[in-house]
Amino acid sequence: MHSEEDIEKAKKIVKKKKGFYSHLQAYIVVNTVFLFVAGFSWRYTILFWGIGLASHYYSVFGMPGTGQGSNDWESKELERELKKMDKNKRYTSKPSDRVDLDEKLDLKEIERRYNDNDFV
Repeated sequence: MHSEEDIEKAKKIVKKKKGFYSHLQAYIVVNTVFLFVAGFSWRYTILFWGIGLASHYYSVFGMPGTGQGSNDWESKELERELKKMDKNKRYTSKPSDRVDLDEKLDLKEIERRYNDNDFV
């Protein structure tokens, strides 16, 4: 079962998405009507309203293709950083040794991938 906190969080996200889709619908309807009535003299309003619509999209969904800016992106980045910290703690407790160990692991992977016979 989901906690009340999770349900409230989900409701806020759905409300933000609903607001964006209402904004998009108004943008399409109003600008379509004005394009037929006023022609392209309306183009600056379309442009600047479009910039506002794009920033609204970014605030709700994050950066297209990356998810950056969305709540999911933040939680994924947090998990990634925690995993890195756990990995480093597992190998060593001293920060100075941690860098050397990571470099050694990277070199071992490179050695495994390439052989002297691979190069001409």
